[in-house]
Amino acid sequence: MKNPRLFVKQHPVAVFLVLAFFLSWWPSLLYVLHIGNFPPILPLGPLLAALIVLPLAGGWAAIREFGRRIFHWRAGIGWWVVAIGFPILVSAAAAGANILMGAAATRSLMPISLSALALASLDSLLWVGLGEEAGWSGFALPRLLRSRSFIAVVIILGTVRALWHLPLFLAGQQDWIVALSLFPVQLIFTWIFIRTRGSALLLILAHVSQNVVGSMFFSLFSGPDLTRMYGLWTVGLFALAGFALWRVGRAARQTFDESPARELVEVRSVPSA
Repeated sequence: MKNPRLFVKQHPVAVFLVLAFFLSWWPSLLYVLHIGNFPPILPLGPLLAALIVLPLAGGWAAIREFGRRIFHWRAGIGWWVVAIGFPILVSAAAAGANILMGAAATRSLMPISLSALALASLDSLLWVGLGEEAGWSGFALPRLLRSRSFIAVVIILGTVRALWHLPLFLAGQQDWIVALSLFPVQLIFTWIFIRTRGSALLLILAHVSQNVVGSMFFSLFSGPDLTRMYGLWTVGLFALAGFALWRVGRAARQTFDESPARELVEVRSVPSA
């Protein structure tokens, strides 16, 4: 390779993905060998990969664009509610359906204090929200949308997310059905990203909402009841993703006259829903 920088400029997403997996997965070997107290995966990998690729792929202009997406908060109160609320809504609905189907709640919904909840939210924001979503949604998502259709982007990033979580699945720290759920999650995230004029911030907060508040509903159950909870939750996500897909198709027909969904990434020309 004569010019590594040129290669990064020509293939920024591919280089980012290789780095994201490497920087995230390296603790897995130490985890398997029981060396130290390392987790099976490092959530900061996607963020670190983006910070490495950005100056090489686009210089200060790319870094500024990345920063604008991470801190883009002017999205309308309705989209804040959607982003933060949908993980809680789907988890709560799944828990309710689970109880109606005979599941027994083994603990209270709020097992920790509000101060502990706030600390858990901050930890999730810095460690998981920024670590993962800054890379997936702040770096990869807008670049993929510029050259691919909406559905293609969902399939690509849904697959990437599922593969990235593989060490957690193998370590038994996450249920395998989560891999399937990441596809409707990616579709919903892509819809929110488009309709909020490219706000990665709201997707960071959505991720934190699921990890902290949404997970409380999962903690109510154990054994077969927990397994069914995962299934109901995944069904709920697919239902919401179906609505999001309908909204994306409707917006594309109205605004772009059957144009490819990728044109929606030009968010400055797309009115809010």
